[in-house]
Amino acid sequence: MKSFDKVAITKINISASELVKSSLAQMVYLMYNDDKRVVTDRQLQSVEYQKEFKFEYEEMIGCYKPSLFYLNFSIDGIDNNVGYEVKMTNNDAPAWLFKMSVIQSSFYYMLIKHVTYLSTAKFHVKAGNEPQTIYLNNYPIDKFILIYGTKRYEVSMCDELFDFYINKLKYLESCIMLNDLTKSIEMARQWDAQFKKKEIDLFFHKITVKELQQPKKKSLKNVIKLLFNWLNKLCRNE
Repeated sequence: MKSFDKVAITKINISASELVKSSLAQMVYLMYNDDKRVVTDRQLQSVEYQKEFKFEYEEMIGCYKPSLFYLNFSIDGIDNNVGYEVKMTNNDAPAWLFKMSVIQSSFYYMLIKHVTYLSTAKFHVKAGNEPQTIYLNNYPIDKFILIYGTKRYEVSMCDELFDFYINKLKYLESCIMLNDLTKSIEMARQWDAQFKKKEIDLFFHKITVKELQQPKKKSLKNVIKLLFNWLNKLCRNE
């Protein structure tokens, strides 16, 4: 069983994805047992699926420290100053999954505004990709899009949602500072009793979600036509 001293606590990294998806009691249990979540086949398939979009930047990591813990988040793709969260889903996916994907996207959009740079995830570099860094003062993210299955949605930020998850993180810190699994779990369950699975009811209606038209793919025929017109124009100018 893991124990936490004051120095160790200040070096803890928390995943923003887990903060959104997991109950507080579950997070506490995993932290005390030093239990790392295993990457699933579904997650590996999602990474491969994301490659189809050919983003300018892929798998970009940010780190925000609002209090004791570091909060790490991953942006699936960035292209032309737009951030992307990609969800590989089908038509049978439950409605709550879409709503939680919107909430996660809105939270990530807010997190981007609280860091100065994003860098390529280590696992993505190990896979043979070039490490990249985006300095957000020079390359601001002006829009955030959720790609959900075959559809795209522009998602707004939400201050109240952001504050909620930062408060959840700080409450997690308070649980861990007890340095006692039983007491920490008991404290975490008090949060869960009040807020577990309540995010949709509390915040979804406060986020602006706009469905976008699908980007048109240029056919080979259209590309050849554009090239032919450009060459004709070039010849006339000469």
